[in-house]
Amino acid sequence: MVEGHANVYEEAQVFERALIVDNAKVYGNAQVAGHAVISNEAEIYGCAAIYDSAEVREQARVYGEAKVYNYATILGKAKVCANARVCNSTRICE
Repeated sequence: MVEGHANVYEEAQVFERALIVDNAKVYGNAQVAGHAVISNEAEIYGCAAIYDSAEVREQARVYGEAKVYNYATILGKAKVCANARVCNSTRICE
């Protein structure tokens, strides 16, 4: 579901019960699925994938072929990129 001023464009896809809200952006070939939440001014792009119950918020960026899943949280101005994998209950912030 996409709400507020959030944007999903290009070839990006949102599946299942994933939520894109506020001013968040999902673009490129990115995928958001499960119960994932992308909020505030977060951006997901490239071939990144966010799924399960992961959260990306504030001004965080996830891009490249990075994967964020399970209950992981990315926040602040943190950047997760390349082939990084962030999972379980990991919390990354800057």
